[in-house]
Amino acid sequence: MCVEKTPWEQVIDFHGHTCPDIAVGFRVAQIAQRELGIRPALDAELIVRAETYSCALDAFQVLNKATLGRGTLQVEEKGKHVYIFHYTGTENILRIAVKGEILGHITPPESFTSPRQKQNWSLENIQYVLGSSEADFCTLQKGIGSTTKPSYPSHWATCRICGEAVSQSYAQIEGDNVICSTCVG
Repeated sequence: MCVEKTPWEQVIDFHGHTCPDIAVGFRVAQIAQRELGIRPALDAELIVRAETYSCALDAFQVLNKATLGRGTLQVEEKGKHVYIFHYTGTENILRIAVKGEILGHITPPESFTSPRQKQNWSLENIQYVLGSSEADFCTLQKGIGSTTKPSYPSHWATCRICGEAVSQSYAQIEGDNVICSTCVG
C-alpha cells in the first residue's frame, strides 16, 4: 500500500531534519500559496526573493517549486526573515515579514544540557511557529511591481591569475586582463 506524504513530511525529507526555521519556511510558503492562488498562466513561474539564508529556504523549494538553480529562488542577505513572492507575467507582489517576537522565541539558548533537551526545545518551538496565529506570526503586504528572473551569463573569460572560467559580468577587466573576484580580493 502506497501512502502519499503530507507537505510537511515532504519538506522534512528534503531538508533532512526538523527545526524551528524549517517550520517558519513551511508556514510562509503555505501563506504565499493561499494568498497568490493558482499559477496565472502555464508558463508563469513563481519568483521568491529572500532577505536571509536560513533553513526556511528549503520549504520554498519543495512547496513553491522555487530553486536557486533556475533562478526562481533569489537571496540577498540582509539578515531579515522577509520573503517576497511574485508570479512572472503579473504585477502582484506579496511581501511576508516574520515578526520579531516569533524569531526571538525560536532563538536557541547558548547551550543545551543534553541532546534530549535540544530535541524537546526544537519540537516545542516548531509547535509554537505552526500554532501561532497569523497575526502574531507575520505581516503581509500586497503591492504592485515585478521581480525578474536573472539571465545567465553568456560571455565567459579565463582569469589571468587562477586560470578558471568566470562570467565577464563578475570579473574585473582591464584591457585583455581578466581577473575573477576571488583573485582580486
